[in-house]
Amino acid sequence: MREGEYVEFQEEIARRQWTQLVTPMAKYDPKIVMEFYANAWPTEEGVREKRSWVRGLWIPFDEDVINQFLGHPLVLKEGQCCEFSQRRSQASGFNEEAIGQLLCVLGQDFARSVMGRWGRIMRTSITTLIEI
Repeated sequence: MREGEYVEFQEEIARRQWTQLVTPMAKYDPKIVMEFYANAWPTEEGVREKRSWVRGLWIPFDEDVINQFLGHPLVLKEGQCCEFSQRRSQASGFNEEAIGQLLCVLGQDFARSVMGRWGRIMRTSITTLIEI
């Protein structure tokens, strides 16, 4: 975005301290990025370590590492939840069923955990923007 363009959007990015997140790196190697994502999947059933094996090194991507990369934008008090968690816990603030109906192809839904909790929407279940 250029200076003076989408001012409210840029102000919100600054307020959330997401500038680092939305500023693309000047140079990167797509093969390394693909290797990172290819190795970021769990190796055992039910075990999800937040790290990936890339070029002989373990690359962590847990909450602490991401917050450090972003300049520690989110500081929560003990027992405090992030905005996403707060909205999700409110009965009227986060309607998974409505979101699933909007984003998923007919007959598909969020993948659910063993406990029946909402998970993620699988790529094969998502509609394209043209269909929305």
